[in-house]
Amino acid sequence: GLTHYKSTQVQSSSPLELVVMLYDGALASMHAARAAIERRDIAARRDALAKVLAIVNELQSTLNMAEGGDVAASLDDLYAYVNARLLQAASQNAVAPL
Repeated sequence: GLTHYKSTQVQSSSPLELVVMLYDGALASMHAARAAIERRDIAARRDALAKVLAIVNELQSTLNMAEGGDVAASLDDLYAYVNARLLQAASQNAVAPL
């Protein structure tokens, strides 16, 4: 089924394609979090933000700081900023940080 298809897709993807898939998943979960906040669905907001935070954490943890130079440093800063904004959205139950 769909789970098998997604698993096969991930296994056969290049590193760049995997990053794009993670970005797509993060954006979809941010949109879900925004919708949940707007309809005051705390559980759905929590779940969606948890997914985004996990994705951002994964992206940040896989940066190659030793060889990535300025690009890796800039991405690290970006991921830290996004993480802070996601936590702000959660703590304030607000869509603006998203």
